[in-house]
Amino acid sequence: MEQEQAIERIAMSIEVAHYLREEYNILMVASLGFQNAYCFAMRRDRMAGLGLSSIADLSEHAAELTVGGDTEFFARPEWVNVRDAYGLGAVTTRSMDSTFMYQAVQDKKVDVIGAYTTDGRITAFDLVVLDDPKAAFPPYDAIVLLSPKAAQDSGLVSVLSALANKVSDDMMREANRLVDLEGQSPERASEFLYREIGLNK
Repeated sequence: MEQEQAIERIAMSIEVAHYLREEYNILMVASLGFQNAYCFAMRRDRMAGLGLSSIADLSEHAAELTVGGDTEFFARPEWVNVRDAYGLGAVTTRSMDSTFMYQAVQDKKVDVIGAYTTDGRITAFDLVVLDDPKAAFPPYDAIVLLSPKAAQDSGLVSVLSALANKVSDDMMREANRLVDLEGQSPERASEFLYREIGLNK
């Protein structure tokens, strides 16, 4: 299923690139490799205690679970898609500010949260992102776009193309954690990414 999801993401990227080029003459240079999409995350111990590995497993425990999400999440199509695809109509939902969402699952006030795939708090709180075998959450890949004028600069295109698929979700989580939780500057986070990617600043 992971291979099918990867193929679907690639197909979507190709379609987006074609549309932007045809309609606006905008060049999609590269997909960076990470996405900032919704996902479901849980405490590692809670997940293990229920014997879960994916969102599909939640349906067996739906009536006893509380899912927390930001104030918009439960009104968005992403939630409706996931709820219907996995039979989660019996879960209890709880809307909250995203600032408190990760602490809420850590403090056992909710069982599952609608998290963001590259949020540094996933790593900081040792949460686990549940697999999405039905690809109910749509991809939100980070891509590099160039205007028609900038696309004529072959050197720029070459440099930016080298970033294709170089940044993983885990790398972006760590970069975000450095800024959001450790208070480091975006420049320090970028230095971390430069080192991880293997580029010289």
